[in-house]
Amino acid sequence: MLSPLIHHDRPRRGASAVELTCILPVVIALAIGTVDLGRVAQYENVLCNAARVGADYGATHRLYSFNRAEWESRISARVQEEAAHLPHFDATRLQIEVETFTQADGTLRVEVEAAYPFEMTVDWPGLPGDIDLRHRTAEQEYR
Repeated sequence: MLSPLIHHDRPRRGASAVELTCILPVVIALAIGTVDLGRVAQYENVLCNAARVGADYGATHRLYSFNRAEWESRISARVQEEAAHLPHFDATRLQIEVETFTQADGTLRVEVEAAYPFEMTVDWPGLPGDIDLRHRTAEQEYR
């Protein structure tokens, strides 16, 4: 019985090289894009943890009227220590906001917002080159 497909034994030299040349830029762009997305997730995670650590410190250490400046500077120090895990961390670019609110039951609510600019590895068309990452966390004072 004859096979319905006829195989020609023509040499296909160079076909693989042409295919590789066509597909390689796409594969490299996808790889770099994946790395950039992974870096964004890492920065966001570290920033989230940093804000949480600062709010937790503020909630577990009592605030008095005479120690507010020292209390806020200690919260900022805790946030900076946690954010230092970011690759190429620059403490001067980290923005920290600490706010307090007295709730109806008299307890203090501490809110800490941490912001850090993220720079993309490649300037992707249609996407911003810098992303301002920020995370805000609130904790109630422990009694």
